[in-house]
Amino acid sequence: MTLIGFKKCTRFGGDPMKRKYSLALLFVACFVLASWSIAAESEEGGKKKNFIWPELKVLDRYYGAWRLVERHYGPDGKLVATIEGHEEAPWMLDDRAIQRRYISGNRLGLYRARGMFTWNRVESRYEGVWFDNASSGGMRPVVGEWDPKKTTMTYRMETKTASGETQVFRVVDYFRDAGHRVTTTYRLDGDEKIKVLEVIADRLGSCTGDGTKVMFGG
Repeated sequence: MTLIGFKKCTRFGGDPMKRKYSLALLFVACFVLASWSIAAESEEGGKKKNFIWPELKVLDRYYGAWRLVERHYGPDGKLVATIEGHEEAPWMLDDRAIQRRYISGNRLGLYRARGMFTWNRVESRYEGVWFDNASSGGMRPVVGEWDPKKTTMTYRMETKTASGETQVFRVVDYFRDAGHRVTTTYRLDGDEKIKVLEVIADRLGSCTGDGTKVMFGG
């Protein structure tokens, strides 16, 4: 790489004053490049974001890479399966929405999902959409409610089965602290609330890229 304003050379020679001036310019150029690099890394790491609306800061709790453990429950409330997964949640659209890229399972069968969540300033509520490779009802809109005392985000979601039956779910994200989240999904049947899924999420750090590679390598 050749810096603008410098001739390609193998050593500094000639007038001592010019040599000192060239070294000073080179130092300044390297400092500026390093500063750009640090700033870019800080922005990618989700630090010190200035959100256009303060309510978006709540969604920053989802940011980063997460290790997941799913616990699936049967109709009788008993645990029937435990599955590992991974989630990446980067900010997008000038930090107006957070995207969730979810994957779990193994090489024989992977559950993949995409979600997008934001703050609707007009309606004064959290909204989003969820879409996966297992459901037949297409994209599912969700509405969320944040409880700062309980540090929970509760979503209501409706979906239709292949037979046309409407199912209603309540999804509760409980943020124990900055690095741990527990998500519990209930199916609502009239006044009855049936627990079907619990996901334990541990934050790994900033977003790392392809969740499949993180889970299986390569």
